[in-house]
Amino acid sequence: MPPDTKAPAAPAQAAPAQAAPVQTPAKSIEIAPVPASAPAADRASAYFHVAMASYYEEQAVELGRQEFIGRAVEEYKLALNADPNSRN
Repeated sequence: MPPDTKAPAAPAQAAPAQAAPVQTPAKSIEIAPVPASAPAADRASAYFHVAMASYYEEQAVELGRQEFIGRAVEEYKLALNADPNSRN
C-alpha cells in the first residue's frame, strides 16, 4: 500500500480589506458661558484639600485628638473655596 503523501495546502489569500468610511453625525455642543465674576474652579486643589480633611478626620477618630477636628474643618473650607460649585 503506497503511503499517503499530500502536498501542503497553500494559505488562502484574502482580498485586501478596504476600510469603510466612518461617518459621524455633526453635533453641536453648547457650552454655557461662565460669568465673569465667578472665580475659576481649581479642582485639583479642591481634591487635595478634601483628601487632607478626610485624613485629619480619620486621625481625630482613631487618636481622639481634638486638634485634628479643627484641621479637618479648615481643609473642608479650603476645598469649598477652591471649587465652590462642586456637587460633592
